[in-house]
Amino acid sequence: MLQSRSQILILTILLIVFLAVVPISYFAFGDIGLEGYSVISTSLLSLGLVLLYYEQHSVLKSQKEPLLEMSQFYLNDDLQYASSEISNFGGGPATSLRLIIELYDLSGEDPIDRVSGTLSRVEEVQDSVEKVTRSASILPNEVGIPFEIQSKEVIPMGGSSSERQRSLGRILQNEMEDRDVLYGKIIVEYDDIFDTNQYTADFSLKFTIQDGEVQYENFTYLPWKEGFPNNSLGG
Repeated sequence: MLQSRSQILILTILLIVFLAVVPISYFAFGDIGLEGYSVISTSLLSLGLVLLYYEQHSVLKSQKEPLLEMSQFYLNDDLQYASSEISNFGGGPATSLRLIIELYDLSGEDPIDRVSGTLSRVEEVQDSVEKVTRSASILPNEVGIPFEIQSKEVIPMGGSSSERQRSLGRILQNEMEDRDVLYGKIIVEYDDIFDTNQYTADFSLKFTIQDGEVQYENFTYLPWKEGFPNNSLGG
């Protein structure tokens, strides 16, 4: 909005200046001055129309873009099932929702591995009976919509059949043989009417090993943003 006001102010000032230049151009240079003024005015008018189009397109895009937010994320004990609640506070639908979990160590540098797959919307059929659908979309102003994903859908990495058998649990077991903790970055990739975009949750998944089993908790520390944690976080 501030940028829009600045552009309007600049165009207004330019218009006033060039209107004032008309008599000056005529008295100083006669018809030649007016012809030059006409060429410059036409060019500036074209520039103004381009700026106006750009501004209108930016406003339309902001009104039609989805604005996603994830309020919770859940993994079951064997890490074969994930569910979440997603809201859309924007003005446009988000389609083809895909879940991505990137794994980071304490350094927060490049992810050491990642898993991904398509989210499925959960609808209430009747009397609190829920049904997993094939839909992977969320409309504007829909709040707290449940989505879920099964390991066989999420964890495939592509490539050979052996690679597609890799699960989140197996990846964590392998990567945590010499690590005490890993953090999961939760990303929802989606399509809107303009492009493909990503939403990143404002919390992480903290993975640890307890009694030989992988445990997790939703956590506030984001190593990809904050770097090494301080001692109070317990790393």
